[in-house]
Parts: sequence; C-alpha cells; structure tokens
Amino acid sequence: MELKYVTRTGKKLKVYKTKNGAYFIRRPNGKRYLNLKQIKESHKCSKKKVKMKGGVTSNNINNLIRNTDMKFVSDYNLGVYKPLKFSQWLKQYRQYRLPNATNSKSPLESLKDKVLELYRQKTNTTENSELQLHSAFSKILRNIYSRNGYNGWYKYHSKYNRKNATQTQKMEVVIADEVQKLLNFNEDYSVTNPELTKNPETHIASIYLSLAGLLKGMDPDDILRAIHDVWCRTALRTLNRNKVTQKANQFRQFGILKNGNKVKDLVWIESVHDTLF
Repeated sequence: MELKYVTRTGKKLKVYKTKNGAYFIRRPNGKRYLNLKQIKESHKCSKKKVKMKGGVTSNNINNLIRNTDMKFVSDYNLGVYKPLKFSQWLKQYRQYRLPNATNSKSPLESLKDKVLELYRQKTNTTENSELQLHSAFSKILRNIYSRNGYNGWYKYHSKYNRKNATQTQKMEVVIADEVQKLLNFNEDYSVTNPELTKNPETHIASIYLSLAGLLKGMDPDDILRAIHDVWCRTALRTLNRNKVTQKANQFRQFGILKNGNKVKDLVWIESVHDTLF
C-alpha cells in the first residue's frame, strides 16, 4: 500500500522509502525525512480544522471554493473571508459608495460617470467619452506600473511576453488590454471564465474605493482596509483551491498585516488623486 503524508493544508504527498528504510517526502527545497509516527499523525490532524494565520482555517477555505454562493459574513473582526462580488460588498458597506451612486447603476457605471466628470474638469476637454475614459484609466494604471518595485503587478500578464519590445512597450500593451477589459467588465463573467474577472474586478474596486474615499475625505487607513477586504473576497471568486491555500497568508485581517503589506495599495489612492484632481 502506498504511503501518503497529509500536509497542514490537506494536500496528500507520496511518501518514498530509501534502501536503508528511511521515509521522506519531496518538497520544493529538497527532501524532508519523516518517521512512521509523523506520517500517521498527519492523517489525524487532517480531520481537524487547521488554524491559519489571520483566523482563516483550511476548512473555511475549502468551503469557500466549493460554494461560491455563500451569504456575506462581516469579517473585520473574525478574519474569515467569503467570496463576494464587489457590487454585493458595496451593499454591505454603503459608506464606501460614490456620492453619485444609485441602485439602478452598477459600481462600474457609477465609477465611469464620476471619472469622466472629474477628468473633463481637469483636462478642460469634451472629447469622445470612450476615448477620455480609456485615457483616464490608462493614466491611473501607468502611474502605478511605472513606479519602482511595481512592475511585478503586470509582468505575469500574457501580453507582456513580446519579443523585440522594450519594457515600456510591453507595459503599454498590458495597460491597453487591462483597460479594455475593465471598461467592458461584467461581474458575471466569473461563472464562465474566471480569468476575465480577477483583474478587472480588483482594479475597478481599488479605483472606486480610492475615489470614493478621496471625495468623502476618508482616512487613508480606512480606504486601504476596504481595498484589502474587497481583494480577499473577489479573489476567492476566481482562484482555485490550490491557489487559495498557497496564498492563505494573504487572507489575513488588515490589522495584523505587516506594515509593508498594509500600505502597498496606497499607490491606488495616490494615482487616482494625481490623475483626477
């Protein structure tokens, strides 16, 4: 019978045996040797909830992936995140809605209206609405991606791998593609094509919350808390179980994130401000 070792996240790994009778499993950084007691105990532990950093358990994550229709549960104190569309999130946290938002419009429609209004005021132009929206959202992303240390936010993109092109040219191709998807976003795409949902939805939410916070004079810390919360919820709509368990340490309460992770989304607020005000 083939031996298996169960990790803390519930993944079963094949156990190998050396000629000398020693047991080991293969890990990314090499072999890890185990005794029979450790192997047996791993199966017992897998039947229990495994507590992860930030209050999230492996059972929570597995349930999230299996059931994407679970009802919203307020989480700031619990640290348990459940998949949610950005529009659903705004119904729970109405204080983050844009001043011009109405129930008849989607978050994206309300965002487009306010971005177009502010961008026209700043540029003092009345060009084609679609062209101006494309220009405004492109500037917001360009402002972020061109900063030192932020190229990792777009290098993974399939459009980035272009031969005989400079990094700037590659970045512009990615921005054009992302803005096009953002402007034509439909939050129900995730049902049929999750990959079309993750980036547009998180981009829309980050820009929307930054703009709403700026217009309402919110504390940056409150805006960052909201952006983080929405990222956790929308990411669960598109990431498969393996991806979520790999990123489990990112699904933490905002209050216990390291300072660097707390302020990394400050670039959204700064970029929205620089582009529209």
